Amino acid sequence: MSVKRRDRLMFGLVIAAALGSANAALAQGSAQESAHRFVLVQNDLDEAMKNEAFDAAKYTFFAQQARERGNQALAAVFERVANTEKTDHFRKLAALSGHETAMDQAEQQAELAKLPNKSDEANLRDAMTTERFQANALRSDMVNRAIKYGDLQAANMFLNIGNGEIKNLLAFRAAKKLAKQSQPQGAPVQS
Repeated sequence: MSVKRRDRLMFGLVIAAALGSANAALAQGSAQESAHRFVLVQNDLDEAMKNEAFDAAKYTFFAQQARERGNQALAAVFERVANTEKTDHFRKLAALSGHETAMDQAEQQAELAKLPNKSDEANLRDAMTTERFQANALRSDMVNRAIKYGDLQAANMFLNIGNGEIKNLLAFRAAKKLAKQSQPQGAPVQS
């Protein structure tokens, strides 16, 4: 074998070894990236579960306040939405995420204790703001991130729950409109 031919063969072997190492590194990097992607989507699922659980508790609290003030119709709306958050949204997210709890009960009670005793109208505004935020910003971010990382099942779940949040928002808006219509002319608006 000539020196020239031997040098070309050695060069080829070195290149093949380098390419093999590069491919192995790329494969390992891709596996790490996939694991990282899963963690990000899982974090979104956990965050969404935490939000749904807290919203259900908050709306139940608002329903109790409305009932104590004699506003049975508004209490029913808050309870219906709380039930949707807890039994529909939370349970679907829990099934997909593989987790059963989202927020420690003591932590949830501490957060609820921070809520001031506001008027029914102020509670409605708070609920509408929460639902609008979750329907638009939070859910679209989660949908986009899930799509980006190839988790179409999670993306679909976030999108469906986002649509549910819009329905909740519409229920709160209808309750606010009904409250304004049933208010006597010239009566002060609660804040």
